[in-house]
Amino acid sequence: MLFRSLSVKMRIGGRSVAAAGSRTFHRSDPYKGDVVSIAPAGDVRDALASVEAARSAFPGWAASSPRVRRDVLLRYAALLHSHESALIELMVSETGGTVAWAHFNVELAASFALEAAAQVYAPMGEVLPTDQPGVR
Repeated sequence: MLFRSLSVKMRIGGRSVAAAGSRTFHRSDPYKGDVVSIAPAGDVRDALASVEAARSAFPGWAASSPRVRRDVLLRYAALLHSHESALIELMVSETGGTVAWAHFNVELAASFALEAAAQVYAPMGEVLPTDQPGVR
């Protein structure tokens, strides 16, 4: 096992934060009963903060070049692959699922990111995207 128990926080607005009410919940290995992770138990305040952070971030993301968006998605896929063993172990421990099922989910998430990265330069109607702002 790569870890004993993992304590995580939420990511809101680019920061790691605890739940607004400071509540947590424990995820236990369904076979052994050991605590696998401790996670924030978010509430409506956290959901609203997440929506506001996404709303605030969207104009910058939308204005970024296709290359920037592609590079973010490619880095995400690379991170999934580089941490695949730990992610598989965590999923199996938290859910009781099989290694094959967890591996499938990591690969599926990475493939979605890679496909989204490939789409940033895809033609949109008759207009091709460009890295030059305001140029078509």
